[in-house]
Amino acid sequence: MVTVRLFGTLRLDAGRRQVEVDAATVAEALEKTAAALGLPGAGPLLQAAVFVNGERAGLRTPLKAGDVLYLLSPAAGG
Repeated sequence: MVTVRLFGTLRLDAGRRQVEVDAATVAEALEKTAAALGLPGAGPLLQAAVFVNGERAGLRTPLKAGDVLYLLSPAAGG
């Protein structure tokens, strides 16, 4: 299992701090996280900054059991 931790507006919108998913890549984890949160697709999650175990990651980044995926919502302001 991979732990997906949500931060910023993603956490507020989801009403949860984290979800647990079985996934081999970041892309798969985003799809499964979206499903767990009741979203129609991973679109909103694709805008987040993604880190795996504290390192910046892309959609093809492989995952293994015990990894922690961090999703940080984009910042806004002026």
